[in-house]
Amino acid sequence: MKFSHGTHVNTFKIKGDPKNPEKAQTILLFPGGALELTRTSDNEYWAHIMVNSEGQVDPDIGYVNTKGGKVVDARLDYNFENPPREQEIIPDLDKLKHIAIKITTDPTPRRG
Repeated sequence: MKFSHGTHVNTFKIKGDPKNPEKAQTILLFPGGALELTRTSDNEYWAHIMVNSEGQVDPDIGYVNTKGGKVVDARLDYNFENPPREQEIIPDLDKLKHIAIKITTDPTPRRG
């Protein structure tokens, strides 16, 4: 994994090299939530966005969330369709605590 920072951005680059794999999880903590990238055994990645509950403890990293989070806006953007469809709004944001998507570089991705 490579970390770099510029004037307005921090960048973490996961190389995805099966011969020299990075740790299975990379976690970015911020007030109110966390981003987690998890590498699977077949070198695909689950990207998780998690909203904290106040006082929640993550046993894997020993982090205590002192501030709870709340989703205030969300959307799904699609840009591979012609004509492009409008952004889709995610319902029930007040109940949303976690979103996950699985990403692969394989040209024939598997579901599951």
